[in-house]
Amino acid sequence: MHNEKELEKKLKRLFVSMRGRENRIHIINLLRNGPLNANQIATALQVNNRTVIHHIEVLCQAELIKRTQNSYNRKYSLTTEMENKIFYFDALTKQKPQSL
Repeated sequence: MHNEKELEKKLKRLFVSMRGRENRIHIINLLRNGPLNANQIATALQVNNRTVIHHIEVLCQAELIKRTQNSYNRKYSLTTEMENKIFYFDALTKQKPQSL
């Protein structure tokens, strides 16, 4: 678990100032509605699977989404912490992107 300051800092880094922020914002918003696999996310975003997998890995490493796997496929969903602190995400993603 992260404290609120750490989480806010992490969210700012991933969704305000980094390249790829738009794709990551869309992924989080898609996963708010429930678990999806990479192909479903790629189709919704109209990007290739490789791009989606890259962003999924970034979000998994940041512990904002998690992966579950059954014998047929791998699905992704928001972590409990992300669900509980989604208001930080909402507030940050309304900000104008910062230049790199």
